[in-house]
Amino acid sequence: MSMSVSKKDLLLLLGLCGVLAAALVYFFVYQPFMQKSDALETENNSLSVRIAELEAMEAKREEYITETEDMNRQIASVYNLFPSNVMAEDAIYLAIYEESLAPLQVNGITIEPQEVQYQSGGNEDTEGTEEKEDAIDKAKSDAPADQAALEADAELEGTAVDSDADDEAAEDRITDAGANMALYNQPVTISYELSYDGLKRCINYICTNPNRMTVESVAAAYDNTSGMLSGNMRVNMYYLTGNGKPYTPPDFSNVLIGNTNLFGSIVLPETQSDSGEDAEEENTDANEQM
Repeated sequence: MSMSVSKKDLLLLLGLCGVLAAALVYFFVYQPFMQKSDALETENNSLSVRIAELEAMEAKREEYITETEDMNRQIASVYNLFPSNVMAEDAIYLAIYEESLAPLQVNGITIEPQEVQYQSGGNEDTEGTEEKEDAIDKAKSDAPADQAALEADAELEGTAVDSDADDEAAEDRITDAGANMALYNQPVTISYELSYDGLKRCINYICTNPNRMTVESVAAAYDNTSGMLSGNMRVNMYYLTGNGKPYTPPDFSNVLIGNTNLFGSIVLPETQSDSGEDAEEENTDANEQM
């Protein structure tokens, strides 16, 4: 039995094969190509936007570099206001200086444990971050007053303050030390007895001190008998570690500390009078012999 395919069936078969080939080309060639083309177009659009941003930044490159350097100098100038450490002798020296400046009588000093206010380098706690940043912002806002205090002290001492040189030196120290810096607070409570004018001088000295310190609280009660104020003051002394700034201990050379040796030889007043009488008698005998 022989099978014969008509010309019409052959044409239908060829048409079916053509449709299948077209479907295969569309789904496996054309559609993936179009998807890739759309992806490339989207990527090109995003790259075009990025190129435009980079071109705009390149046009302002020198301006950005200048502003960055200026900001680094400003940051370094703020960091330079903080001492690198606060020891117990610094708190004692503060009380001694206030005692002679106000003047006031210090009845007691309480040096409390140090507190971490802010720590950089990725190790800071998430809790209380806003309070720590507020403390740093407050320290920055007081920077002009501290610079004025430094210049006033320099005028009294006959020296000049080169703020630009100090800022550049501080910037170099901070760059060398890195970003692992920590801000600490040393709370100190001073119990005192002083006059009202002395209290104002005491607070003014702390607020205008070149080192970073603030008055947290003041308590004072009036004594009707002596006419003086008695109470206590809590002072926060701040310092910044990791800024490469060397620690400068306080100078106690002008502080009266009493006798160097309590067990040294002393001359009693009676002995001095006796020796004076003996010398007078010897002078009298010599005159008589003459």
